[in-house]
Amino acid sequence: MITPFPAPDFELQSQNGTPVHLSDFKGKTVLLNFWASWCAPCRETNKKLAKLYNQFKSDAFVIINISEDTSQVKWKKAVVNDKMKWLQLIDFTDWNRSAARRWNASQLPASFLINRYGMVIASDAAYLLTDDPEGFKSALQNLSTQ
Repeated sequence: MITPFPAPDFELQSQNGTPVHLSDFKGKTVLLNFWASWCAPCRETNKKLAKLYNQFKSDAFVIINISEDTSQVKWKKAVVNDKMKWLQLIDFTDWNRSAARRWNASQLPASFLINRYGMVIASDAAYLLTDDPEGFKSALQNLSTQ
């Protein structure tokens, strides 16, 4: 666990080109995941996220993937191939201005859990990506109350 801190906001492009801000999701528990199509561990994480999304999607819980791909074509192809139906964003900015840098996501995949108050409560939320849905549900309920 970490000492909670305010989640750095960002504005990134969605698959359909719409700008999205993290602050749009205040009031919800957010699992934020940085990834790339060329990253094999990221693709495995996406499979786990797909299961979690299908089981836990709700108005109170959202998953947001942020791709660090430089190719929009490869990004969109991976989204389709990995059956990712949750919110997909891409960060086309250079590293110095990137959301990944502001989030200190220097290795991929990097996952963060943000509570409904906009506070980061887990900085390596990958431990939540378990094959045990009940364990995840329990962790999610405990963490989202912080």
